[in-house]
Amino acid sequence: MGRNKIKRNNIINMKAKILLIAVVCLAIFAACNSNDDDISYVAPKINNVIKSDWTDTITTGEFKDWITLLGDNFVKVKSISVNDVEIVLTDAYIKKTEITFQIPVVIPAKITNIITVIAEGGTAVIPFIVNIPAPIVVPARSASWLFDDSSNILKADVGEALVTGWRENVSPKVTHIPSTNGMTGFSSIDGPGIPANNKAVNVDKWYFFLANHGILPNKGGTRVNEYTIMIDFRVPILGVWYTFLQTDPSNNDSDGEIFINKSGAIGSSVTGYSSSGVTVNKWQRLVVSVKLGDKGWINYYLNGNQVLGIADMSKFPIDVARYSLDSKFVLFGDNDGDDAAIDVAEVATWNVALNADQVTKLEEQMNKR
Repeated sequence: MGRNKIKRNNIINMKAKILLIAVVCLAIFAACNSNDDDISYVAPKINNVIKSDWTDTITTGEFKDWITLLGDNFVKVKSISVNDVEIVLTDAYIKKTEITFQIPVVIPAKITNIITVIAEGGTAVIPFIVNIPAPIVVPARSASWLFDDSSNILKADVGEALVTGWRENVSPKVTHIPSTNGMTGFSSIDGPGIPANNKAVNVDKWYFFLANHGILPNKGGTRVNEYTIMIDFRVPILGVWYTFLQTDPSNNDSDGEIFINKSGAIGSSVTGYSSSGVTVNKWQRLVVSVKLGDKGWINYYLNGNQVLGIADMSKFPIDVARYSLDSKFVLFGDNDGDDAAIDVAEVATWNVALNADQVTKLEEQMNKR
C-alpha cells in the first residue's frame, strides 16, 4: 500500500508540473501576441524625407527620384501615396523606421503636395512637392499630305495641294514644273497598316513634288529658319541614292539637303550622316527638326530615335541657303539624279523645331492612329 501511495503522489506531482509549464507557455505566447499587436497598432510617424543616397532632408522631388521616408512604426503598411498616386507596395523597401520608393511617372488627378502612409496603427503624412512637368504638346501642322485618295494623290490634308515636277535627263538637264508628263511617275499604292487600309504613293526616279509648306519666315530672317518635316517612307533597295528634301524650289543648280546614301545612312555631306541606317522594304518615319542660328540645332530622328544631331550651328546661320526654306521646297527630287524610286505614305511640316520629347510624343500619336 505504501508503494502505491508514493506512485500516485508522483503522478499527481508530474501532472501539476506539466500544467504549470503549459500555463507559463500560454502566458508567454499571449505576451508575445500582445507585444506584436502593440507594435502593429502604434500610429506610424514620418520625421523627414531624404534622397536615397542619404543626403540632406528634401521637401521637393522629381518624377523617377528615389526617396526615403525616415520615421518609426512603419509596421503592416497598407498603402503609400504621393499626392493621390499610390505606390506599388511590392516595389517599395519597407523597414520599421524607413521606407524607400521611386516617385512614379504619373500625373496626379488631385495635387495635395503630401506623402501619406497608412498602416494598421494609423496614418502619417508629411508635406512634399513633386515637380510635375508641363504636358508635352505637339503643335498643329502647318501642312500635311496623306496620299490616301488614289483619285487625287496631290490633295492636301492641311494646306495646299502638291504640284508634280519632272527633271528631264538630257544635257543640260531640264526641270519641268508642273510636270509635262502629268501624273506619269506617281502611282497610288497600299500604305502601312496604321491606320488600317491607308494608301501611299510611289515616286519614280527623276520625278518629284513641289510643296508649299505653309510656314512664314521666322527667327528674324527673310526665310524660314525654324521648322520640322516628317516623312513616312519605304525604300526597296540600298546601293542607290534617295533624296528627301531639296530647298531650291527650282531644282536646277543646287544639291539636295537630306539624302539616304548608298549605305542606308541619312544626312548630307554638310551635316554628316547617321550612324544607323534605314531598313529596306519596311515603313519607317523620318523626322528632321531644324532651328538655325544661335543655340539652334539640326536633329534627325528615325522611328522616334535620334540618329544624328548637329549642335554646332556656326555653319548654319539665319537665312543660310542650305536648310533655310523659301516659300516652297522640293520633295524626293534632286538636281543631278541622286534620287531613286521611293514609297511615301505621309509628309507633314511644323513651323517650330520639335524637341526630343515632342518627337517621342509624335511617334506615340502616330502609332496609335
